[in-house]
Amino acid sequence: MGALKLMKIEALILKRSPLGEHDRLVTVLSRDQGKKRVVARGAGKMVSKLSGLIQPYDRVQLDLWRGRTLDGIRGGEVLESFRGLRDDFKRIIYAACMAEVGEQLAQEENPDEPLYLLLLTCFRGLLRLKKMDLVLLFFIIRAMKVAGFLPAFETCSRCGAHFRGDVQFDLASGQVICLECSEGRGRMGLESASRVLLQSLRGVHPRELNTISCDPQRCRQLRETMLDFAEYHLSRPVKSRRFLDILD
Repeated sequence: MGALKLMKIEALILKRSPLGEHDRLVTVLSRDQGKKRVVARGAGKMVSKLSGLIQPYDRVQLDLWRGRTLDGIRGGEVLESFRGLRDDFKRIIYAACMAEVGEQLAQEENPDEPLYLLLLTCFRGLLRLKKMDLVLLFFIIRAMKVAGFLPAFETCSRCGAHFRGDVQFDLASGQVICLECSEGRGRMGLESASRVLLQSLRGVHPRELNTISCDPQRCRQLRETMLDFAEYHLSRPVKSRRFLDILD
């Protein structure tokens, strides 16, 4: 038998699920190779050395062996633990929403370093900031921007005029339209303050998130709007969002 073909990847653990009695199927977002599904043999056993490497949301370096269909984890190390997300009921729900949206946007074996860095930054933000709704809203906006779906919120998509008041947001087309151009059908109204907040989050540096003020109710409403927008363009529900209702 020839020697195992090995490789190293830096990745965030998105989720894990049972694979047989003792193995685990692990979905990761890697920095250089995009989304990958890998096998952790025996990780379900009490004495497994791999179980500590596949904790949700941790940033890890994995040593992988090449398989015919799926690669497998041989070893590695935890580069950054996000145990604080897993130990807090509220934070783990927000992290789960981010991980699910990130997984749905990422493509198999397709490098997407901007999405990887965004998710890492927002996991850190969930630990550091109290405004978790704002961090989640920031993540969805920037993730959809990275994916090429998000419009600008400064000018009308129809006439190009700069907005001065309330607008209409079309989830299907992703267009933001002034009231003069909108016929109002199948569109969602956005108050001026909501539009300004979305535009701010579209361009703000993550370090400046704590300087942004947002009414909690407005932030929750926009969170739901942008999750609806993400679900429409992903063509599938974000299942973990239903747990946000428990927190509201």
